[in-house]
Amino acid sequence: MRILSPIIDGMSNNDSEFGAGFIYPLSLFLCHADRLREDIEKFKKIDMPGFNADRAAQLWLYGAADHLYQFDPTHAPTRELYRRCSLFRRRVLFHRLEWKPTYNKLTVHGAFVLIEQAKTLMLEIDRILGVPAVEAQWA
Repeated sequence: MRILSPIIDGMSNNDSEFGAGFIYPLSLFLCHADRLREDIEKFKKIDMPGFNADRAAQLWLYGAADHLYQFDPTHAPTRELYRRCSLFRRRVLFHRLEWKPTYNKLTVHGAFVLIEQAKTLMLEIDRILGVPAVEAQWA
C-alpha cells in the first residue's frame, strides 16, 4: 500500500519534500523525538479545553510522520525487517492521515512507543548489516 502526501504527489523520483529512502527517512522521523517533550510541556501551560499532553503528541506526530511518506521498506535486507518496517510506517501514517481530534486517539504513551519502535528498527538495521551496534542507555 503506497500512501502519498498531496505535497509530494506529482514530484519526480529525484524530488522529496521530507526525505526519501530506507534509512534516511527513519532517521529524520527520529530527529523530531526531542521536540515531543517540549511540546508536551508547552501544552500543559495552556489553560484551554483540548490543549493537553495527548493533543501535543498528536500534533507532534503530524509533523514527524511526514518523513515516512517516502520511507521505502522494500530495501530492507530481510523479509522480517521489511514486514516490521512496513507495519511501523502504516501505524505512523494511520495517525498522521486520520488527523481529526475526535478520531486520532494517539496518546503520549503511544507516541513514545513509536519513537522506541523507530530506534529499535534502526538498531536492527545496523545489526543485520554486520555493524556491532549497542543500544544507548541514554537516548
